[in-house]
Amino acid sequence: MTGTLRRSDLGAGGWVLELPGGDRYALDGLIPADLDGRRVEVHGRVVEAFGFGGGEPVLLVESIRPA
Repeated sequence: MTGTLRRSDLGAGGWVLELPGGDRYALDGLIPADLDGRRVEVHGRVVEAFGFGGGEPVLLVESIRPA
């Protein structure tokens, strides 16, 4: 998936991937802080869980890089 990486300050905080169509995924995994606000390509798998920011699906990150 390719989208914009954003740091969320809701609750305990976390990372969200915002896709161009408006869909959002909470990210679980190691996320480099220097990618905040940048367009990234994320490889991983979607799991059944609730995200921290209001119920977004959760994407388990296997790899992430600038797009």
